[in-house]
Amino acid sequence: MTGVMMAKMGGTTNPVRITNRLLVQQGFSISPADATASATLELLNTGQAREANNPGGIVNIAGQWLLAGSASDFECRFTLQSGTINLGALGVWQALSATRNVGNLVTRAGNTPGSSNITGSVLVEIRRTGTSIILGSAVFDFDVTATVNI
Repeated sequence: MTGVMMAKMGGTTNPVRITNRLLVQQGFSISPADATASATLELLNTGQAREANNPGGIVNIAGQWLLAGSASDFECRFTLQSGTINLGALGVWQALSATRNVGNLVTRAGNTPGSSNITGSVLVEIRRTGTSIILGSAVFDFDVTATVNI
């Protein structure tokens, strides 16, 4: 299943919720300073999901990811769907007892005016540890640009 999971699954409340999302970030600098930008999805071990953007700061994603239970009872997997993802571990199940991140970082050298861009899509899946049943999944699209101006 992708997108928002049903409130009820088989008569029991689903303990996780994650929805499709687009993360766009732009970083600018004046030559000769380097320009850096990043956009990252963070699944915190507290059960909160958030966007971490540089520049821009951190934004909580309301109502996601853990609705009931303990984060240590769940795992996530980030699977590349298209483009490039250069932050985070891809294709492996990771325990959510620790915070997990996925996203893109791009840097443009300050002595080369212009823009550098990285885009990519990742499928995010969450399951209960030790099971094969996916309780929640969503696609996150990343579009990150770093620009150096003269």
